[in-house]
Amino acid sequence: MLAPPSVARELAPLGADPTAIDGRSAAEALLGNLGPGTGTRRIIELRVQAWWAEMWRAPESPYRIVSLDEDQEALTDRLCDDAPGSAVIERTLASITAMTHG
Repeated sequence: MLAPPSVARELAPLGADPTAIDGRSAAEALLGNLGPGTGTRRIIELRVQAWWAEMWRAPESPYRIVSLDEDQEALTDRLCDDAPGSAVIERTLASITAMTHG
């Protein structure tokens, strides 16, 4: 299963960069430094995020974080710009942005 970085950050914000700290995710690093007063909920959250980091890092895992390269990004932009209705989408997005930011 391939996922873009934005999905990874939603699933596991502290695991989205699986090799951030000495080859481990931030979630894994935090799990190794928990104090005695750490709540059960926090421990479970970190374990889940650490599991995702392990999955994204393991070569045999079916899960991957993928990003488009520059050529793919350019093609995506071109396809979106040329798509029927893209002007309508742009106007709608501009409207939403104006309503929410100002």
